[in-house]
Amino acid sequence: MKAQPLIIGSSKRHTCALWFTEAVGLQQQGRHDDAMRICQKILGLDPRFIDAHMMQGVICAQHQRYEEAATHFKRICELEPTHQGARYNLGLMWFNAGHVNEAERVFRHVLALDGQHIACMNSLGVLLAQTGRIEAAMTCFRSSLQLAPAQPDRKSTRLNSSHVKRSRMPS
Repeated sequence: MKAQPLIIGSSKRHTCALWFTEAVGLQQQGRHDDAMRICQKILGLDPRFIDAHMMQGVICAQHQRYEEAATHFKRICELEPTHQGARYNLGLMWFNAGHVNEAERVFRHVLALDGQHIACMNSLGVLLAQTGRIEAAMTCFRSSLQLAPAQPDRKSTRLNSSHVKRSRMPS
């Protein structure tokens, strides 16, 4: 009898995984509404299924529904506080929704947990530049270049820092 709850739990996870595979296929086909419906079905069975929350957040972000996306990423952070991808995406959604102070707080939290998160460092740099804190932005961009000079993010760091430099030049 004691094995039965494990079988039921295992079956539930298996069912959610199968549905999620279907949702991934639908998302890749651009059938976002259908993928969202399947994610809702998954979360009805297992509200802690992180991947379904993540997919919903990503789809909402793709449709520029930033505050709704932030809700999904925030839920992941509540379920799994160390999920850096969800936390970083939460910061991006707050930034895109115009909640700059909240975005900055989240970006700084991500960097406190992972001081080498280059994409987050660049996003914080852009936020700082757009709010007029040019020197702090340049520090972020320089730091990311020093951390990983050969990383793919380096090109975006150079573009961001050169844009900030040009914007400071008198006309």
